[in-house]
Amino acid sequence: MFLDVGCRNNPHPYADVLCDVSPQKRKNKPFVICDGCNLPFKNKTFRHVNCIAVMEHVDEPSALLKELKRVAEHGYVETPSRFAENVVFGWKDHKWVILKRGNKLFYQSPKRVSSRWIRLLCFDDFGAGENEFLVPLGLFTRFLFSKLSLKKRLYKAKEKTFLPLLVMKYSF
Repeated sequence: MFLDVGCRNNPHPYADVLCDVSPQKRKNKPFVICDGCNLPFKNKTFRHVNCIAVMEHVDEPSALLKELKRVAEHGYVETPSRFAENVVFGWKDHKWVILKRGNKLFYQSPKRVSSRWIRLLCFDDFGAGENEFLVPLGLFTRFLFSKLSLKKRLYKAKEKTFLPLLVMKYSF
């Protein structure tokens, strides 16, 4: 069985059970309203647990990770990277920056850089308001993508160059 914790409106397609703190409408899949730090499942109920973009929101990330490991044999956790959190995006609702060193996770308070020049290099943010979504096609990304001539190579290049800069991935 496969559990997706904090799935919101975008659950993993192979998830058997979904859970989140807010109610969501789901078709043909069991949905449990619960806190990820107190999952209502027995030990090792699931073969795999998926937890994407949740850990940076909870009060105690270590409690969430402990609970994920309790209910599942294997798991995958994904959060914004330190670079994405502190430099590029700086989401104000994120309580933590999650760091991976070796096979261990650590967390710290965000230390956001508020430089217009850095944001300009990474995004098209010319006069955008605080609440507007920033499209990642800034000067830097335009330059990198302009060096790729084939559309087939675009996705692979994006995966190899940008994802490790913006995402922290952890498996257990």
